[in-house]
Amino acid sequence: MKCTENQRVTFTTFMFQGEAEHWWEMVKDGAKSAGEELTWNFLVKKFNEKYILGVAKDKLALEFQELKQGRMLVSQYDIRFTQLSRYAVGLVREEADRTERFVTGLRPEIRANWFRSNSKIYVQAAEKVLKVERDILEDQEVPNKEFPPNKRFRY
Repeated sequence: MKCTENQRVTFTTFMFQGEAEHWWEMVKDGAKSAGEELTWNFLVKKFNEKYILGVAKDKLALEFQELKQGRMLVSQYDIRFTQLSRYAVGLVREEADRTERFVTGLRPEIRANWFRSNSKIYVQAAEKVLKVERDILEDQEVPNKEFPPNKRFRY
C-alpha cells in the first residue's frame, strides 16, 4: 500500500495503546511546540530511543559486525543485513562501505564470482550475487552441465 510519510506516521501511531499511546501524545505535543515536523524518521528515532534499550542496540550492532551469510540464501542474508545495518549506521554510512561489508560477509564461492563485477553500489552488488547464487544452485541441480539439452550433439 502506498501512502505518504504523514499517513505512515498516522497509521502507525493509531495502533499504539496504553503506555505507548500516552508516550506518543507527549512526544507529539513536545515536537509541535518546538516546531519539529512529525516525520517517519522522527517517529522511528523517538520510538527506538524509548523502547529499544542501549544494551539491545549494542548487541544488534555487534551482531551486524559479525554477520556472515553462512547457510542463508543471499536473499535471506540481504534482509538480515538490512535489518541489522540500522544499528551500525556509522559502519555503513557510505554506499561503498555498505557494499564492501555486505560482500565481505558472503560465502567464498559467491564472493569470488562477485569480484568480476566489483560494483560499489549496494543494490547492484546484491542483484549480482543473487544471480551468482542462482547459477551455483543450478549447477548443483544439473549434474551434466557440459551438454545441456539444447546444446547436445545431433547425429
